Amino acid sequence: MNTFRTMTVLCLLLLIATMSPALASQRVVLLESFTNVSCGPCATANPVTHSVVDEYGTLKVLNVQYHMSWPSSTDPFYTTDTADNNGRRTYYSVNAVPDLATDGVNTPEPGSAPSLRTLLDNRLATDSPLDIVISTELVGNQLTVTADITAVGDVPASGLVTRIALVEPFVNTGSPPGNNGESLFYCTMRDMLPSHSGTSLTIVNGQTVQVVQTGTVNPAWNGVYAVVWVQNDTDKSVLQAASSLANTTDYAYFFGGAHRDEISGESTVVALEAVMTNLGLQTDSYNVQIVKDLPVGWEASVCEGTLCYPPWTTDIVVGLNASEQTNLSVDITVGAEVGVGTVTLNAVSTNDPSLMVSRDFRVIHDGTKVLCVDDDGGYAYERYFENALISTGHSWASWDLAADGKLSTPQLDNFFAVVWNVGLGYPTVEADDRAAIAAYLDNGGRLFLSGQDIGWDIFDPSGYEYGAAAQAWYRTYLGASYVSDDTNDLTLLGIAGDPISDGMAFNIGGGDGANNQSYPSEIEPYGNGVGCLLYSAGREAATRTDTGTYRTVYCAFGFEGIATAAARNEFMANVLDWFGINLGTGVGDNVVGPLALTDLRNHPNPFNPTTDIAFEIVGGRAATTIVDVYDVTGAKVRSLYLGELDPGAHALHWDGRDDSGRTVSSGVYLARVQMNERQQTLKMTMTK
Repeated sequence: MNTFRTMTVLCLLLLIATMSPALASQRVVLLESFTNVSCGPCATANPVTHSVVDEYGTLKVLNVQYHMSWPSSTDPFYTTDTADNNGRRTYYSVNAVPDLATDGVNTPEPGSAPSLRTLLDNRLATDSPLDIVISTELVGNQLTVTADITAVGDVPASGLVTRIALVEPFVNTGSPPGNNGESLFYCTMRDMLPSHSGTSLTIVNGQTVQVVQTGTVNPAWNGVYAVVWVQNDTDKSVLQAASSLANTTDYAYFFGGAHRDEISGESTVVALEAVMTNLGLQTDSYNVQIVKDLPVGWEASVCEGTLCYPPWTTDIVVGLNASEQTNLSVDITVGAEVGVGTVTLNAVSTNDPSLMVSRDFRVIHDGTKVLCVDDDGGYAYERYFENALISTGHSWASWDLAADGKLSTPQLDNFFAVVWNVGLGYPTVEADDRAAIAAYLDNGGRLFLSGQDIGWDIFDPSGYEYGAAAQAWYRTYLGASYVSDDTNDLTLLGIAGDPISDGMAFNIGGGDGANNQSYPSEIEPYGNGVGCLLYSAGREAATRTDTGTYRTVYCAFGFEGIATAAARNEFMANVLDWFGINLGTGVGDNVVGPLALTDLRNHPNPFNPTTDIAFEIVGGRAATTIVDVYDVTGAKVRSLYLGELDPGAHALHWDGRDDSGRTVSSGVYLARVQMNERQQTLKMTMTK
């Protein structure tokens, strides 16, 4: 029983209604921080976390801070609710403080503002499939929290849990309660309703479920508010979060969509939809720039509501009152040329130009030969696969499961081969993905699957995908039996006479690879499987399977770890050759893969007075590139680069001066990189 109060809980799950789903919802990222009043490093890390959360605002980021029993077991924030603090510690296997979980993942290292900003920006770029609206009622010392949870997209059928934390926004203890000098504490968890375990949630797209919890508030807690989040206990990922805090932001908006990618054929018109919502308290308008990157013969146009603009329109203005919403549609007409058509909408708030959102709308021609699936858990390993595919000369397209959604078997059936990058993400290959892959292969498909710990995840009882059905899929379609998760061997050797690896030898550590091979696993051939690559000690590292209906290649290590581009290119080409890609009609071959602008960042950030702006061009040709710096009013401050850049990583130095050589004042600046018709913008902060 909690020292401060006796808890009475009423849990009521009410199914309200089935409604027409919205297109998407603004993601609110949940930070869960772990600390102790006598933890020295916590005194440095906690202010950094608070500062970043304050910078982004509660419409985008929320923090819930838990206190641990070490190094001081008398931490007063811990002793008043040991059960919930310990419960969250156990949930994340926290064994040291400070620690930090971002939307359910134990990253980044606490105390690094640039790392936290990068992770938050990546999460915020992915829309949420849930919308949460919270109301609270305090009667005496009884606080009732009501959360209306609406699914605006597809969500997992099982494993979802709703959690509610009562949070005290600020505590000033005067004298430090521990020996690390801290006396100011932010976002302190005071209680969880009904407990840290939460309540099970079952919901489907278009449905609203109401969760009601009541608990007792101690009068000593000041300004307590509720934080509600939906978490998938299967992999600990947080789907959405919200708080009962009042909105005090004049200018804020959401621009996103659940349907922004499609696969279609020649002469079809594909409508890709998005929604724009004014989340601020004031009326605002948004300048929307339309940037097209289309194969020859394709066309595209944009509609807002019932108003459709002609294809040559490059800019539109959308005006919205507070809380008003409008729908945008990007209509792409697919031409004969095989490729990927992309329309980018860059939206900028008129009243606060620092609020910039870019969204891509994409159609993949169904004549494209290879689909490269990004399933690496948010890492950037896909670039190693994409560059290798470019080198083969075959047409290809990418698909990010996190951003673009799950793939169905009919979608996969469009492609001669699928390259599936798991990296070191957990869970590895989920049940719905396995089902889609199995049907695709049964229809005569080709699969190249690469990733660490796939076998461990499926065969170890502590794995996320452990189970007989998953194990049968692994043996049948990958032609392999799992042996162990870590060979501790980074040297791989080809097998004489093997059509894929004959004459090859390479390392999966060092060089220009990802250097991420923590668990290069050992496997053995099973059924129709044949070993096609060995570790130096003679253990199997990869299998290939040919049933007469389908072919698969499975690497029990990460392809991205191969130490040289030459070896990666050769291995990818050999895999596709063995699949028989050169025996087809040739339709879609020798098409250069799509140009992409990725990994835009600057370091340091914040900076004083200089910073380096880095980005990578992925593609098979040079690109006209413009890099400029703007202030928040949209005025150009500095032109950094104009010219051709080859594919690869690039970095430009900004000395903090404008085009006249004067040092700029402190504040927010925007680095804008335009590559042909693609454009990305990065927010940078100069401090003095």
